Amino acid sequence: MIKDPNLEPAIRERFLQKIHKSAEKLTTMVERFTLAIKLESGEFQPKKSRFDLFALAGESASLLMDRYKGRQIRVEGMSVKVYADRALMELVLTNLMDNALKYSEDDIQVTVENRLVTVTDFGVGIEAEELDKVQQKFYRVGKMGWNNSMGLGLTIVNYILTLHESHLEIQSEPGEGSRFSFYLHGMLSDEAGEA
Repeated sequence: MIKDPNLEPAIRERFLQKIHKSAEKLTTMVERFTLAIKLESGEFQPKKSRFDLFALAGESASLLMDRYKGRQIRVEGMSVKVYADRALMELVLTNLMDNALKYSEDDIQVTVENRLVTVTDFGVGIEAEELDKVQQKFYRVGKMGWNNSMGLGLTIVNYILTLHESHLEIQSEPGEGSRFSFYLHGMLSDEAGEA
């Protein structure tokens, strides 16, 4: 583009779109890396508030649908009030749903029952020897090396859940899909009072 100022407008537009998308990916990767460092070092303190976890799951699913045209995220369950860091929990939900969509071609399902959240896909699944590794920093499943991931997604999820006295549980069968679950401990909004 720099060398040819007379480049056809359609070709110039296509190149600009590619540059823009690459810049967005790079920005996201840097932001994730920075967040991972802060979470790992203990610098990050959650800002807790009262909110509806089921409603947040629905909002997170709607945001992802803009990226995955033609795919469906079925959000089922019931309204449940929690006392947690809303922004961090949105990151957890979005990350788990995004992974499920990447690793499968079918619809995915999100269930919120009480304070138990489960994200289920019906995709490639995870081999038994990789189940522990997928939560390690910078680890990427070989089948998905093309997606420019830094292998930080589940690491960040684990850091956030640890801040909320929770942890991620993974159940998976190769060729059948995976289920990622976590349970939010701590106070419900009713129990949190006005503090």
